[in-house]
Amino acid sequence: MGELSSRAAASPPEQRACLMRIGCKAAIAATLLSTFLAWQSGHTQTEALGYFPDRASLHRDLWQSYAYVTSGEVNPNVIDWTVQFASAYGREDLIVSIVERYISRPCVSEEPFDPEKIREAIKAHQVVVISETHHSADDRQRILDMARIFADEGFTYYAAETFQDEVFTAGIKTGINAGFYSSEPFYGRLLRELAHLEFKFVPFEARLSGQVEGDRRILREQVQAANIIDRVLKENPDARILVHVGWAHAFESPEDEYGMAWMARRLKEMSGIDPLTISQTFCRANGDEAVLIRGADEGGKDELSHTDLAIGIPSWSFLDGRPSWHRNLGFHPVPVPAALRDETLPVIVEAMPEGSDELAVPEDRLLIAPEETHVLMLPDGTYDLFSFTQAGQMRGPVRIEVTSLAE
Repeated sequence: MGELSSRAAASPPEQRACLMRIGCKAAIAATLLSTFLAWQSGHTQTEALGYFPDRASLHRDLWQSYAYVTSGEVNPNVIDWTVQFASAYGREDLIVSIVERYISRPCVSEEPFDPEKIREAIKAHQVVVISETHHSADDRQRILDMARIFADEGFTYYAAETFQDEVFTAGIKTGINAGFYSSEPFYGRLLRELAHLEFKFVPFEARLSGQVEGDRRILREQVQAANIIDRVLKENPDARILVHVGWAHAFESPEDEYGMAWMARRLKEMSGIDPLTISQTFCRANGDEAVLIRGADEGGKDELSHTDLAIGIPSWSFLDGRPSWHRNLGFHPVPVPAALRDETLPVIVEAMPEGSDELAVPEDRLLIAPEETHVLMLPDGTYDLFSFTQAGQMRGPVRIEVTSLAE
């Protein structure tokens, strides 16, 4: 392994030892460039955050999710909404036994997934609907890997589940207030890339309040499809749209005996446009790489009944408490500075790129208890680190620089 930079070598012995314990291909200089430390005791979270006032409600949800997942009372047969927050605070390791129940079918296909293999498929389609499991940040990374391909092929609209209507009316795109799921760091990276590629963002979530007539699930699918038509296709009937959904919303299968047809099917019927549908919730690959699933009509061996294509997801593995695939992206493990930790309480740590505004989605977020050795996973850059307790007390910023050095 390459040597640490001189600035990192000058760091305190306990920090230097912690850095040296982290195994990685590239050496990391995680240098404390400036530090301002203060517990803001005796204040509410909204008052304490100051620099990030709108994070109060988000952190409250994270703490509630953490308490539930670690309570021992989780129902393994139900993916509760709180489990979906695991990736938002860097703790997929807490839910492995739960989520593997939901995609346990082994994939038959062994064809490696490559984003470029999607290019030919999308050329012939005006609308592409791709699904994710909401607790899996790697699903979002695969969509990010395909983003430029969609842009190259003329796609200019991006519609996402749970986007707030303000995304459409006020031009909000990439902040933590853009939507329910988009506060997760990899989702934030996806939105920043799509904004850079000049996609127009479209919220299509059904805002159903109070009592409604009929089955709320069915109505939600209907309204979602109608919103895509009303907000894009009515004014621009030739628009090419990438639609990002969760789980079964991408299913094209016909209405079942209970009257249930999912959003992709309803969009197809209501618009007359046959979307290309891609599932990331179909099966689990045998190895540690994703595979591409083609149905029998395209020469594949898997029996796809709900979507045109699927991506078989790899199983998770972990190093230093974080998913190993982060390292495949060139991210570096960075220990949480002792100055941001607490001897008795868990803390939420956020790594904000230098110069970020108060609504930015952090580059990484980690909920870490006193006895844990989990690390932040960060690409090269300069970051301001903050930590927050459940009571809303804040420490930071601690500024660090993360750099790759030649071996």
